[in-house]
Amino acid sequence: DSLLVRKALNYIQLNLTSSLTVENIAIAIGCSPNYLSTVFNQELHQSITAYIHEHRLGEAADLLRKTNLSIQSIAAYVGYTDTNYFSRLFRHHYQMTPTAYRKNSGRTVHEPSSLNAIDDDCQESSDQSQSP
Repeated sequence: DSLLVRKALNYIQLNLTSSLTVENIAIAIGCSPNYLSTVFNQELHQSITAYIHEHRLGEAADLLRKTNLSIQSIAAYVGYTDTNYFSRLFRHHYQMTPTAYRKNSGRTVHEPSSLNAIDDDCQESSDQSQSP
C-alpha cells in the first residue's frame, strides 16, 4: 500500500467511532478527496465508505459477542447515530439482525471498563454520523 493509503487507514482506525467522511479523512492526511478515493479504490479494490462500514460492523459484531450493551449503544459506539440504519447495514453484511447474531454467537459476556458508560451516554453522539 502507498503511504497515502496507509495514512488513510491509520486515520480511519484511530477515528472509527467518530464521524468519518472522505472529505475529513483527506483533510487530515493532506490530499484532495477525489485523489484519495481514486488511490484507495485502486489499491484496496474497495471504496473508503465500504471499508469504514466493514470495520465498524466488525467492531459491532465483537461487542455483540462480548458484551450485554444494547444494540442502540453499540450502534452509537461504532459511529452510527441511527440504530435502524445500523441494523440494516448489519443485516446486509451478516445476513442476520444484530439481535440474532448475538443469540447465535455463543458469546462470553463481560463489560470492558471503557464501555461501561456507553449505555448511559448512547444519545450523546452529536459528533458521530450515520454515514462515514
